[in-house]
This record gives sequence, C-alpha cells and structure tokens, in this order.
Amino acid sequence: MSTHRVVVQAPDPRGLRAVTVDGVPAGSAWSRRDLRRQLRRAGLPPGMDLEDRASVTRRGAHGTVWPDRTGRRRATIALLTAGLLVSALLLADARNTGRYGVQRRTVASTF
Repeated sequence: MSTHRVVVQAPDPRGLRAVTVDGVPAGSAWSRRDLRRQLRRAGLPPGMDLEDRASVTRRGAHGTVWPDRTGRRRATIALLTAGLLVSALLLADARNTGRYGVQRRTVASTF
C-alpha cells in the first residue's frame, strides 16, 4: 500500500488527464502507460496498484476512459511539419535569389 495520494483529473478537450501526487502536479497523461510513467518520475514504485481507491482518486471519469485522439494529434504534427519544411524551402530559395527574383551571380576571385 502506498502512502502517497494520487489524483487523476477528468480528461480535458485534448484527452489529457492532469495528475497530481500529494497535491504537487506530476504532469499529464494520454494513457494508462503515460500515467505509470508520470508516477515513476514522481518517485512512486513502478508496480503501484492503480485500482487501489485508497491511494488513487479519479475525478470525472473511470480509469478505463482515456480519450486519446491519436489521429488528430498526428494530423496536427504532420501539418506543422509540412509548414515548417515549406517555410524552410522558401527561405532557402529567397537567399539564393536577389531582388525581383533575379538569380544572384557569384564572382570568382582571381587571386
């Protein structure tokens, strides 16, 4: 039995559940696996019983409810990555072209 008090909040609109250990924020969890990771980082034993109601309190949803929106998160990451790559390409192209889109010439040194 653990002497620590763990509180797992209801999922927010993104699916994250806030986790506190003894009143101190321990992070957020997408899944049961993430919850175990946050508890290990907070110094709790890895084999802690998450179903023990004396040490783990869940607010707003049962422990089996983890509304992880993986598809939405991955789509957002893909869009952000694509935008970053396009921006990098445009900036690289802008460095090679001068004013009015004319290609810059490099003059070879004759020394």
